[in-house]
Amino acid sequence: MAKKYQITRRMDHSGNMVKAYSWGDVMHSAVYLDSAKKYELVFPYNRAFLQAFDLCRKAESVLIIGGGMYTLPSYLIRFFPQLRVDVLEPDETTVDAALKHFGLGELYEDIPDARERLHIIPAWGREYLSSCRKKYDVILNDAFSGAEPAYDLMSREAAELIHNVLEKDGLYAANMLGSDDICECDLMLDEMKTLRSVFAFAACDEAKDEGAGSFCNYIVFASDHDYFQDPYADELLAGTEIIEDRDLPHLKEFYEILSVVSEI
Repeated sequence: MAKKYQITRRMDHSGNMVKAYSWGDVMHSAVYLDSAKKYELVFPYNRAFLQAFDLCRKAESVLIIGGGMYTLPSYLIRFFPQLRVDVLEPDETTVDAALKHFGLGELYEDIPDARERLHIIPAWGREYLSSCRKKYDVILNDAFSGAEPAYDLMSREAAELIHNVLEKDGLYAANMLGSDDICECDLMLDEMKTLRSVFAFAACDEAKDEGAGSFCNYIVFASDHDYFQDPYADELLAGTEIIEDRDLPHLKEFYEILSVVSEI
């Protein structure tokens, strides 16, 4: 039987109870049930995304590709009053669940201008980027279907589209699954090399809670500005490949291995 997204209660890796929006065992969004923690971000990769705003301090306009239950955009609207956030989420049915179960309704009640600053767009990432006439300071890519990423956002051609809608010195960050041994993260490193073929600089950062097992998330960053100052980037990318659109049908064959492990 095919898996479906479900809203369940479960524990995170630190033993905290959360309400989760899940695909099988893969949590896509979650909020803490403890009222003292309800505004905190549950996932380490969401917290790692926040580095984008430490690096790009001038940021005012943000595009998030992949809405889930809108916990990350809600956090940004609540705690970064200068930000205006566009969220791409093709599944419009997610909004009602987010309003009822994941704090989006409370955000609208608490923050008077939240509806003006948070704009939910029912579109796929590549589709939107191909026709976008806006410019963004920061683009965050958290687009997944089940345990699989949006492969069509991983190619050199997609990187060019992303580059075209970023402001000068803008910053791109993408969530990727990998091994805690960075040298075994072939797909993530190839994606860094792909971004380096379009952007002047790229870097990555592990995002993992203790007790999370041998697989973890990485945030891959790219910009024309050297926010990262990583002297080991070239060494890390030695022997990696640039992903082209023609390669996209084959990426799933690799990523299925990671998907199976992530569901254990």
